[in-house]
Amino acid sequence: MLGYKVVCVPRSIVYHLGGGTQLPEKFYLKHRNNLIMMLKNYSPPNLFRFFFGRMVLDIISFVYFLITGDSHRSFCVLKAYAWLVKNFKKVYVSRCFVQKRRKISDRGIVKMVVKKSVAIQHYLMKRKSFKDIYGLPRPLTHYVAKRRDKENSVN
Repeated sequence: MLGYKVVCVPRSIVYHLGGGTQLPEKFYLKHRNNLIMMLKNYSPPNLFRFFFGRMVLDIISFVYFLITGDSHRSFCVLKAYAWLVKNFKKVYVSRCFVQKRRKISDRGIVKMVVKKSVAIQHYLMKRKSFKDIYGLPRPLTHYVAKRRDKENSVN
C-alpha cells in the first residue's frame, strides 16, 4: 500500500516452524489479526463489501464449529470480535494512520493477490500443497523456482 517493491530471491530457503505449532491461542490470533488487517487496510467501499461478507462466513464457521463439537474454535471466533469491539479505537487510529499514507489503491493491490479463495481450496477442495492452488495472479513458475542442486550433480 505504501508503494514499495517486493522482491524475491528464488534461491533462498526458508524453514518455517510456526505453521507446525498448534498453540491454543493460534486460531484466535489468526482470526483476530485477519479482522484487524481488513479494517485497517481496505478503502471504505471494499471494507463494507468484504467485511460484512467476512462476518457472514464467521457466523457460518461459528455454527459449524458448534455443530461439530469444536467449541474452542467457536469461542475463538467470538473472542476475536469481542477483542475488536473492546479495542475499536485502537484499530481506528491505526486505520487512519495507514490510510493517510497509502499510495496504492485497493484495485492495484487486488491485481497482485490470489483470485480464488485459498481457504475454500484448502479446506473444501483438500488442496494441501501450494502447487495445487489456482487463481494466482501470475503463473506458478513465477513463485516456485526449480532448484538445481549442485551437490547432486556428478563432477
